[in-house]
Amino acid sequence: MGLKPASAEFPRLEHLEGCLVVVQGHELGNSPSTVKGAKEGATYDWVTATVAVLDGEPDPEKIDTDGGLPIVLEDMRLSGAGLIPQLRSKVGKYDTDGTPKLSVGRVVRFKNSFGHDRSYKLDTPSEQDMTVAAGYVNENPDVFPEKDPFEDDSKAAKAFA
Repeated sequence: MGLKPASAEFPRLEHLEGCLVVVQGHELGNSPSTVKGAKEGATYDWVTATVAVLDGEPDPEKIDTDGGLPIVLEDMRLSGAGLIPQLRSKVGKYDTDGTPKLSVGRVVRFKNSFGHDRSYKLDTPSEQDMTVAAGYVNENPDVFPEKDPFEDDSKAAKAFA
């Protein structure tokens, strides 16, 4: 039946290093920092997203890939100084035709401004990566659904609600 015990573990970007992903951000938030040595009152930004892992080798100890790839991680919380700027402008946004704004790339580690190499971002996808991602999105419209055409989030609609 695929039941697994409850766990405090959750997927992290480090578990997806090198993987090709498609990300749809749903919510942008801000929380108090828990980093050791952070200044009092320091915060960090995060995005809750749907993440489709299309290829690569996710950490099998943390990500269940028994059924193979691709897999979809719902409501994954993403954070990091390299990643949030890549996602921020697309969170909850749709193109004029109702297609969700998505981010595509391979999860890579990079050195942040403090010289630590524990930061992650999406690397620029290759042409082949874009072809794979476009094929997946087109073949799986339920993973990244279009905006409901009857949902009107304009200021005018809210003013008269």
